[in-house]
Amino acid sequence: MSFVHPFFTYGFIAPILFGFTPNKARVMFLLISYIPGDTVIGAISALVANRIANVMRGGI
Repeated sequence: MSFVHPFFTYGFIAPILFGFTPNKARVMFLLISYIPGDTVIGAISALVANRIANVMRGGI
């Protein structure tokens, strides 16, 4: 899940760097909108990592 980007970037880091007030609705929207894509990317990366681990162990 992409918790780090919307929560820390828009909630903590950007307000300090750019001087704006954090918007809770924006942070929650970004957090919720990132979940579907991160689920798909996480599943694909898990399959790839499993395949690499099997190849490195010698089992194809």
